[in-house]
Amino acid sequence: MVLEQAIVLPPAAAAHRLRLSTGATTLKIIRLRKVNQEPLLLETSLLPTTLCPGLESVDLASNSLYQLLESRYHLHLRRAEQTLESVAATDYEKSLFGLRPNGSVLLLEGVTYGDHDLPVEYFKAIYRSDRCKFRLESWRDVERQNGSTQRMSVIAA
Repeated sequence: MVLEQAIVLPPAAAAHRLRLSTGATTLKIIRLRKVNQEPLLLETSLLPTTLCPGLESVDLASNSLYQLLESRYHLHLRRAEQTLESVAATDYEKSLFGLRPNGSVLLLEGVTYGDHDLPVEYFKAIYRSDRCKFRLESWRDVERQNGSTQRMSVIAA
């Protein structure tokens, strides 16, 4: 379910992470993900409008954002830098997820990069921590000869 889809000036921290100049705009997309009608994930994405003109008018309730980025805008997402931490839920999140007054959520935050290490998306995902399980997988970077690089992927299970 799409809660918001609008062109906005991004917060300074997000603009910095996306390497945007002052005054550059982003498309802000907020989506609520449910499983069996129960809200489990609140996603916020900020994408530079210069990379995806017209995306603000596309129905993202029935279209995959990442598929559109690839097929319509030729943006091939290659990697993401992300952090995962437990944080106190805001009043809005407590209400949305039906959490107790001292409830916490899991915050996954980061930047997704395309070809040539171009920042394409700043994202913030709020997971209901009492209903989500994460599976972490690591592997060696086979493209590097020294084999010392470790990569992590996060998969909601």
